[in-house]
Amino acid sequence: GVEASEFIFSSFPQTPQYALYVGRTQKPVVEDGNISATLPSDQNMSVSHSFCNHANLTIGEVVKVDESTYGSTLKNVCGLMKVTVPSGITSVKIEGNYEETLSGAIYIDYNAGEPTWSEKEGANFVNIIPRVNSEGTYVGSDYYACVLPQTFEKGITVTLTDINGNTAVTAGSNPLTLGRNKVVELPNLNI
Repeated sequence: GVEASEFIFSSFPQTPQYALYVGRTQKPVVEDGNISATLPSDQNMSVSHSFCNHANLTIGEVVKVDESTYGSTLKNVCGLMKVTVPSGITSVKIEGNYEETLSGAIYIDYNAGEPTWSEKEGANFVNIIPRVNSEGTYVGSDYYACVLPQTFEKGITVTLTDINGNTAVTAGSNPLTLGRNKVVELPNLNI
């Protein structure tokens, strides 16, 4: 089902107010005038054909709709990388080939509805952990990694690890651009 969230303000000051949503309502943390958030490096999938429940960062400016109502249109901060994972895979690690920041602690600038980010304490990878069914089996499916948008000038590397610890590494050297609010589909991989 659809989960609704509500942001409650006891009063509304004249300065801009922002709503941050990461799979649950969260009051934005402001440090030195910057909105701080964390995009998890390890993204545990609870359902197939989706992204990690608390990974997709969205932000919106809270505006007055009428005399008694305030609202916000949330904008995605991240881009998504889609990967088709075979059954029995315990992790899919995505890395930039030039030590780019893919996740971690960041600052977000709402930027008039086109959110941008800057690094606070970033990580140079995202690790997708596929969902496990009731029998304890890692479920093969399409999964989406929430990744900080950017151009990977030297490409990316994807590493699959299976239940026996075997790995398969695919490295691409061509530039790859992941835009904010866009999906890049990665090639199918197998071990």
